[in-house]
Amino acid sequence: PVNLLTTKVYLIMKWFMRLNNKQKIAGVTVTCLLVFWAFYFKRHQTPTTAPVAVSVKAATRGDLSPEINTIGTAIAIHQVDIKSQVSGQLAEILVKSGQVVKTGDRLFIIDQAPFKAALDQAQAILAKDRAAANFAVQQLDRYSALAKAHYISNDFFAQTLANAKSAKAAVSADAALVTIAELQLAHCIINAPINGRIGDILPNIGDLISANATTNMASIKQFQPIYVQFSLPTKEFSLVQQALHSQQMQVTATSSDDNSLHAQGIIDFVDNQVDESTGSIIMKARFPNEDFAMWPGQLVQIRLHGQTQKNVILIPTEAINENQQGSSYVYSIDSDQHAHLKTLRLGPSVNNQTAVLSGLSKGEVVVTKGQFRLSDGTLVSLSP
Repeated sequence: PVNLLTTKVYLIMKWFMRLNNKQKIAGVTVTCLLVFWAFYFKRHQTPTTAPVAVSVKAATRGDLSPEINTIGTAIAIHQVDIKSQVSGQLAEILVKSGQVVKTGDRLFIIDQAPFKAALDQAQAILAKDRAAANFAVQQLDRYSALAKAHYISNDFFAQTLANAKSAKAAVSADAALVTIAELQLAHCIINAPINGRIGDILPNIGDLISANATTNMASIKQFQPIYVQFSLPTKEFSLVQQALHSQQMQVTATSSDDNSLHAQGIIDFVDNQVDESTGSIIMKARFPNEDFAMWPGQLVQIRLHGQTQKNVILIPTEAINENQQGSSYVYSIDSDQHAHLKTLRLGPSVNNQTAVLSGLSKGEVVVTKGQFRLSDGTLVSLSP
């Protein structure tokens, strides 16, 4: 074989030497083009790839009753910290820790004796000054006629008039002191300002209580009805806005540890701004809590029932992907079994069903499994 190859090369070279210069140049050019084409074709030849196996499901049309599930914290609808408005010794405690109280119920009594004495003193001063004022008025009446007849000097009459006015002012000041003393005495009895359940009672009988101390004597929380506070991301808040515009949005609360709690309520409060750090908005649901099933601080599962979406395109939620820009998309399969990326505008999701507001039509087949190996135009094979 080596001798045969050598002979062929010798004959080709001999033939090439017989050509003129133009023929030689043309032959070399054609040979180079053939070699370049062969290498280029081999390098850029599209390899034959196997189709990607995927699972698919067709988009349907129907109704969807959206729900949002989240976790909330029960909080008292009202809370009042009990403090004394007067300083004194605690004489009586009329309630027990944890007791349910109503507005106006007596809770504590501060020793009233000093305040009764202060009231008696203020009333006595008032009585004395009132008598002095009556005498000053009588003197003014007597000297008014004498002053008109010029039997007394103008200075004397002016002094009499000033004395009468001063006596009246003293009576007014004394009356104000009596009112203050009455208020101080009334503040010795501390009543419940709201309905609710009183917490731990901190002072004991005999303790010296300071007016408006930093430490509470107790606190009362009203949680019948009760609030449950939670937050929703802004992408789900649009659903809440739709429901609030049409009706009061219904909310179901269940206990986070078991199913012993099942309460129905309504949205009662929506905050007026979005938290920039979390991108969510705070909301409160109001529950009657007639059986005290929820207590402040308790974690509960919250389910919001939105307005039913009528006759919308529905696809499996597992078919939906999200790109780096936050846009949702799916891969749909054409009749030639090629995948095509489609960007969607989505509605609410319930039980692995998501409403598609735009971007897809009824009957289009979307990939539910295997979509992460696809790109636009990929050939696929359908698996069960």
